[in-house]
Amino acid sequence: PLVTLRRPESNDGVWIRFGGEKWVSAGAAVPIGTAELAHVGDYAGFPVYARTGNVSTIYIPSREGMLAPYTRKP
Repeated sequence: PLVTLRRPESNDGVWIRFGGEKWVSAGAAVPIGTAELAHVGDYAGFPVYARTGNVSTIYIPSREGMLAPYTRKP
């Protein structure tokens, strides 16, 4: 018999669930210290940062000295 997988419902790539919402990858990692960031929570034991006064993009450590940006999925 021939078996196939279901078609993907979305192609969101890398994403996380934080604060009850879905956040999708927003591009390449940026160096820590490139923006004024505030600690806004934790995700799986990692700190989550956002620019002061702007929580439309969050940043999570991805490797030494780098933060991966994520934007809220509408």
